[in-house]
Amino acid sequence: MLFVVSGVLPMIVALILAIALPESPQYLLARGADTAKVAKSVRILDETAAAFGVFVDRRDAGVQRASVTALFIAGLRRTTTALWIAFFFCLLPVYVLYAWAPTLLTSKGFDVQSASLGLALFNFGGVGGCIVTGWAIGRYGSRIAILTIAGAATVGAAVLASMPLSTETQPLLMALLCVEGFCLLGAQGSLYALAANVYPTNIRSTGVGAAAGFGRAGAIVSAYVGTYALNYGATAFFAVIAGCVAITFVAVTIVDVHQTALRSHSPGPGFR
Repeated sequence: MLFVVSGVLPMIVALILAIALPESPQYLLARGADTAKVAKSVRILDETAAAFGVFVDRRDAGVQRASVTALFIAGLRRTTTALWIAFFFCLLPVYVLYAWAPTLLTSKGFDVQSASLGLALFNFGGVGGCIVTGWAIGRYGSRIAILTIAGAATVGAAVLASMPLSTETQPLLMALLCVEGFCLLGAQGSLYALAANVYPTNIRSTGVGAAAGFGRAGAIVSAYVGTYALNYGATAFFAVIAGCVAITFVAVTIVDVHQTALRSHSPGPGFR
């Protein structure tokens, strides 16, 4: 039943989004949609936009076709490299926790139910983290929002590394795992939004897919990193988490193209 519910709900949400979610102005421009339809999409992001006018997506300049090499043209090379590093070192600790946190907790005397609860709280926290970070990106811009949540995830992992793990500290541990899920998964989810904003429309899916694919290499490496960290105890385990998220933080600072705050700017860099 767990797999049935977990499988059916995303399909229902996907159907709702396919019907109700408006297309982006950039996508409509690339497909040659009429001006009124583009203007309607623009006004969702910027209520002050004119109902009719000329709209141009300047981010497509200089990019002719979708390919991996297009992600490394002069204007995108630095950002693409930083984004791939951010994905790699953000997904790595996520999967270390997914795969090895229950093993770590049971080795410290927790029963299977408590270990499963800790992982569930980590994920429930992540749901809230993605929602809040998404709101923060719209209000404050992606640079401030992602750096704040990634910085908090680094601090949270450092706190977990410094505390003793035992059944006596279980309430505090469960709360911290929830908070860490809020921060770490919030940072991970926001990277997809950042990647979608970085690339011009005609290479957007290539850019997001390549970054996510490189990040999955971090998920593969996590199997070895998690095993290695467990051999040195809980402190080393969470220290690895903190170190990886700190690298993600640095990589995001290197990304040149960030979403500006929608409250005070028109939608998207180079869009008018």
